Amino acid sequence: MDKRYLIGIDIGTTMMKAVFLDAVDGRLVTTQTAEIFPVKAENPDWIEYDAEQWWKHIGDLLKKGWAAGVDPSLVAGICFGGWAVMAFLVDAQGKPLCNPVHYNDMRHMADVAELDAAVGPLCVERNGNFPGMYSGLAKQYWWMKHRPQVYGKAAYFSTEVSWVNFRLTGIWGWNRTEAGFYGQYNAGTGQWDDEIIEKAGLRRDMFPKLHDAWEVMGHVTEQAALETGLAPGTPVLGGVDDASPVAIATGAVREGQCYLSVGSGANVVVNAAEVISHPTTITYPHCIPGLHMLIAVLSSTGLSYKWMRNNFAQVEEALAKTTGEDPYDYMN
Repeated sequence: MDKRYLIGIDIGTTMMKAVFLDAVDGRLVTTQTAEIFPVKAENPDWIEYDAEQWWKHIGDLLKKGWAAGVDPSLVAGICFGGWAVMAFLVDAQGKPLCNPVHYNDMRHMADVAELDAAVGPLCVERNGNFPGMYSGLAKQYWWMKHRPQVYGKAAYFSTEVSWVNFRLTGIWGWNRTEAGFYGQYNAGTGQWDDEIIEKAGLRRDMFPKLHDAWEVMGHVTEQAALETGLAPGTPVLGGVDDASPVAIATGAVREGQCYLSVGSGANVVVNAAEVISHPTTITYPHCIPGLHMLIAVLSSTGLSYKWMRNNFAQVEEALAKTTGEDPYDYMN
């Protein structure tokens, strides 16, 4: 029988979601979710996550997909998306050397002026983004400067998608969509910019090969198959950020079309044919070939809603536990 199922898993900041599609019938088989939470950090103003929780939830979500009737031997491919803008250091075997740092963690802001003096104009020229609040490069720079003992042990800077892909395939790589959030990505060449990396003081060997979102970057290993239930050899795609796939779902697939993406934070987005740069926006490669995204960020929409649920919606949560419904539905 031909392989027919496609799996997409979004690694969010409050929720992980797995979607199982039957590509032959064009049918949604099942959607499964798991709630996730930040972990206690060294400083109460920091926001960090436990990468091993991602891996555990992925295994649980896949098991629910198999229980819903998806045959792992008939999976044609699996792809991951995530929130992209983080600092996450790992060793050569994929062991996390720190907790992944959330995009709303602002510990790096005191170093932005120093980084901007070193590479700011180059980042704007070649990447389109200014070093600032949501600069992945600035978050990485903080670890090099303030935690040299951790940085010295690291083999790679990772994202959630690159780490999970490594756990599945044994191959290190990044996708270009997430890389675009980092000032050392060159939007003109589609590769890492060696000059920016050098001038920022980072090691070039910490940035592995780049893949497009739709590119098969590896295949599920025997060990990963044992841990997840996926069939050995299942193709693993390069992956993507958490906003550009929303464009496809909303039908915004051409230049000039706009859409709104809402999660823990929210993005007001326009599709562009070229990099458009401004201090108040972020630009990066779309998952659709030939397009770029220009986004304005609202940093805490879903996070604020979750805070409301946790502090004021005890009745709705109790009712949801009784009925099996989502407490947010009652809040709405």
